Amino acid sequence: MRPFARSQSTLAFALVLAASAAVAAPIDDGLAAYARGDYRLAFDILSPLADRGDIRAEAAVGRMYALGRGVGADPGMAEAWLGKAADRGDLAAEVALGDFHAQGGGASDRFLAEEWYLKAAARGDPAAQAGLAALYHRGPAGGPDDIRALALARQAAAKGNARGEALLGALLHAGRGAPRDDKQALDWLEKAAAQNDADAEALLGAMYEDGAGVPKDDAKAFAWLQRAADHGEADAQARLGGMYGLGLGTPRDYIRAHLWLSLAAKRLPPSEAKKRALALQARDMIAVTMAPEDIVQAQIMEHDWRAK
Repeated sequence: MRPFARSQSTLAFALVLAASAAVAAPIDDGLAAYARGDYRLAFDILSPLADRGDIRAEAAVGRMYALGRGVGADPGMAEAWLGKAADRGDLAAEVALGDFHAQGGGASDRFLAEEWYLKAAARGDPAAQAGLAALYHRGPAGGPDDIRALALARQAAAKGNARGEALLGALLHAGRGAPRDDKQALDWLEKAAAQNDADAEALLGAMYEDGAGVPKDDAKAFAWLQRAADHGEADAQARLGGMYGLGLGTPRDYIRAHLWLSLAAKRLPPSEAKKRALALQARDMIAVTMAPEDIVQAQIMEHDWRAK
């Protein structure tokens, strides 16, 4: 090849690479915006790309509709976009569809959740294995199947999946699917908590508060419950409010007790009606002893937390 022809070929190849990078850049920019929590920008970038058939954008837009991030929550749109990506084999979309249907609560929802989780789990995805383990632990059809749940949680945990580690720790702590083993449970829960898994943090806090499987330690209980509450775990928020109210593991602080008990009462699911009622009762008992301006301060703090 003559030198000039070679330089033309090199230039043409460089132009193709530049064009490819230019096409790829928007999806990367959109996913980066999502990763840093700039959901409105992420949606503005990714939505047009999804309309043009970008499979990663379809999956991301579906998750955003499911979670109400950057756009109003819309289950129908979430299922539609996730379905488009999952039908084309996108692994993340398959897992997200499993998560989406697992939260539905109905028998048909659980059947669909199991179907999508199984597809992704067959490809070795640890998030799907953990989701399937959680589904079997709750009981997709004929009641809980903790032996299958434990096996799947082990698979996910072995790959470093935080949800799998947390569920494995919880099952071992409760003696579900295998004999109770608090030492192994503690190890797995601490691994999950190191990845900021709120369920693991909450269970560690409860264990130390109750002295269940570990020596009772109010300081450790408070520290774990504070982390879990900050990450939005409602049961931990209720426990944390109680610790603030009683001065366990921390100086007594009725303002923060009111804050966390009120948040917990509003965020605990309907299936936890008894816990919600107890949280409200404890909050109202504390409020009787508080100055009006302190109650207002607690309400402002609650508003600020919810706005985060």
